[in-house]
Amino acid sequence: MCIRDRRRSASSFKSSQSRDKKKDYSSERRSQGSPQEGPLEHRVFVGNLSFDTTLEDLRNHMKSVGTIVKADIFKSSSGKSKGCGIVEYSTEEEARKAIQEMHRTSLNGRPLNVREVWFSKQKY
Repeated sequence: MCIRDRRRSASSFKSSQSRDKKKDYSSERRSQGSPQEGPLEHRVFVGNLSFDTTLEDLRNHMKSVGTIVKADIFKSSSGKSKGCGIVEYSTEEEARKAIQEMHRTSLNGRPLNVREVWFSKQKY
């Protein structure tokens, strides 16, 4: 084994050790949310939105299951809708109810996909 091979194997060993030592913060972020937003358990992801759906349309459709704290539709850098969004409810129970009752309901001619939020973004 030449010196160059030893260096490669040593560096790959160090990187695998540091990967093993890294703490997993995903469960903490999942329960806490970011400082400006409520817990992730209060939020639902709404997919398959029509590109013509407005924020007001989304709020009016989703408010039947609980009090909406915040709602947003994801947009591209050009301002066009990405066809999905987030709705935050005041309680976890309302969010669960939204998943159960609003999944596959129709909004602007499209069946919605409503599920729990699996990610956290600082700004959505």
